[in-house]
Amino acid sequence: ELPVAIKADPEKTHEVSVTISDDADNARIGSMRLKINVSDLVPADDFEVSLNGVSLESEPCRKSPRWHDAFTGVWMEFELNKVRPHRGPNSLQIALRERPEGFEGEISIDDVEIIVEYDLLAAS
Repeated sequence: ELPVAIKADPEKTHEVSVTISDDADNARIGSMRLKINVSDLVPADDFEVSLNGVSLESEPCRKSPRWHDAFTGVWMEFELNKVRPHRGPNSLQIALRERPEGFEGEISIDDVEIIVEYDLLAAS
């Protein structure tokens, strides 16, 4: 499914399927993060991400350069505190609603990762 090329369109949403085997309700999970590798994204782009139909707008997001090609790519890393994936297939919805005036072309979703970290000292 990847990469996914996305042109600016206020009406179009693209889906990427992500399957996990972890149970998000497991008390031993310390954190869950969603990482999306995006090429050609600029700060002024109107870019939206949802997980299973729930917007990630309220979740903390850190952006960092893609070290091997920092001029074209960025990692967007969402802390999944309230919006969590479930065991099995999950749907990631991505939309590029608008680009700044004068910007043409598309962005590309090159990689998607869900990182589950377990707290080894958590009570069972």
